[in-house]
Parts: sequence; C-alpha cells; structure tokens
Amino acid sequence: MKYSRYMKISNKIFSKQDIRNIVNYILQECNNANVAGDRPKISFSIAFDDNTSIQSDTIDIFNDGQDIDLKTAYSITIDLWCYENDKRVTCNIYRGNQHSVLYSKVEVSGNELNWVNGIFLRLDEIFKAVKPQENIIKKYNTLINIVYLVSLGYFTYTITSIIFNNVFKMLGIKTVQITLSNVVIFIAIMCIVLFIDWIISSIYNKMLILLEDLWKEIEFDFGPEHMNLDKVKRKYLITFVTIVALPFLISIICKIFGF
Repeated sequence: MKYSRYMKISNKIFSKQDIRNIVNYILQECNNANVAGDRPKISFSIAFDDNTSIQSDTIDIFNDGQDIDLKTAYSITIDLWCYENDKRVTCNIYRGNQHSVLYSKVEVSGNELNWVNGIFLRLDEIFKAVKPQENIIKKYNTLINIVYLVSLGYFTYTITSIIFNNVFKMLGIKTVQITLSNVVIFIAIMCIVLFIDWIISSIYNKMLILLEDLWKEIEFDFGPEHMNLDKVKRKYLITFVTIVALPFLISIICKIFGF
C-alpha cells in the first residue's frame, strides 16, 4: 500500500536561507535513506527568467556567488526518490501568483505511513517558519475603498457644483425653477458627471488590480535587487503615497470637515 500527503504553498517570501533549510533537510533524509539501503537519488534544479536552468545532485547550486545570486529565479525543484520502498519527496516552488495548473506544493509519498507523516510534518514546520507575504492592498481593501468613495463623493459634489454654476451663468439663469428646459439641463449635467465617475471607477478598479499584483503569492527575496521588479515598484509606490497621495487625502479631509 502506498501513502501520500501534499500541501499547497502560497503567500510566502522565501529567502535563500529558507531554501537552504528545505534543501538541507531533504538532503539529510537522502543520507538516512542511503544508510538504510533504500538506494536514494536526489536532484535539485533552478529555472530562471532568462529561459535558462541548472540541475545538480549536490547543493552547490545554492551556494553564494552562484547563478541563484546573479539571476532572477523563476522556480526551484527538489526531488528525492528511493528505489527501495518507493519513497518520494517532491518540492516545487514557483515564483509569482499561483494557478490551478501551476502552483507551489510539497508532496511526500511512500509505503511506510509513519515515514510519510514524519517527513511531511517536519516540512510543514519548515514552511510555516518562512516569512508570510502580506498583500497590503488586499489587507486594507475596505479602508482603501472607503477612502476612494469619500474622495469620489467629494469630487462628484465639486464638479457638479462647478458645472451647474457655469451652465446657469452662461444661460443667464438666476433663479432655479422646475421647468422642462431646466430638467433637461439637470439630466444632461448628471449624465456627464456619472459618465466621468464611471471612467474614474474603471481606472480605479484596473489600478487596484495592478497594485495587488505587486505582492505576488510567492516571492523570492534573493538574486539581483534591481531585477526584483515588484520590490522596486513597491518602493516607488510607498514614496508616491508618502509624498503625494497622503498629503492630498489630508487636504480633502480638511476641506470636507472645514479644518
């Protein structure tokens, strides 16, 4: 009888030390299997964004100064297979957002249930120790939407007042009366304002999706710093929010509440 356990990995930021912890533990189990006469075979592979990859049966590819430090890694695969007892440990870690077909996971299988459970639980502990990825946009989504709606409401009120005042001034209307022409003007102005609001909302929703994507579900915190584009963009975003967006928001709040 063969037993297997697997888990999906998501919302993690892997440092090189985290990868080494996983690699060293699986290598240790490989050595134990070798002593037990299980005829193990272990392999490590790293794929990079430049469509190159390296494979090895030693952990040298994870040493300082190797390609893992010089290029941007896309995926890391660790595979341990024992000819005897058909034991297997497979670890696939893919950088980026996870999909139904391509996702990060750990799978342990073998004919001995205790061995499977022991390896799986230890790997689970190692992965739980990896720094979690917190998507700020998703975490504070409610607050961001409230701020957006308040800002949109203030903008709608301001632009509507400006349009009404200018249109009535151009037409020489001093006293607003309920007439057919005034109703038509009112409806036309509101349609223009709502159309503008729709455009702004569409841009806001698309920007929100783009901003959410800056915090990938799996991130590798190693390799050339300047090539970690998501991290670089997040720094620019924080700078923009601090210098431009936050003061602008404070000014709107002050105007609304008359400070």
